[in-house]
Amino acid sequence: MVYTGLRISDVGLFNMSRLRGNEVFLRAKKNGGDVFAYIPDWLRDRLNARAKRCGVRPFVVGHSDRLETVTDMWRRKIGRVFELAGPF
Repeated sequence: MVYTGLRISDVGLFNMSRLRGNEVFLRAKKNGGDVFAYIPDWLRDRLNARAKRCGVRPFVVGHSDRLETVTDMWRRKIGRVFELAGPF
């Protein structure tokens, strides 16, 4: 997410078809053009390796395609990470 600007919902439902070389498709512009974010080689390689283990949707948590369910699950998991990290 840090490298691409993708939102939680974009990552939770991310499909490897959005990855083209070192670019990740973000969205289509209103004028019809596509917007891509560049990612470094190491991140591209990690995404590809994760997709080999987990399939074309490497960040799926659970079995739902419902956007609200996916984003809620991710927010809870991220919240737990912050709880474990403790105060900054």
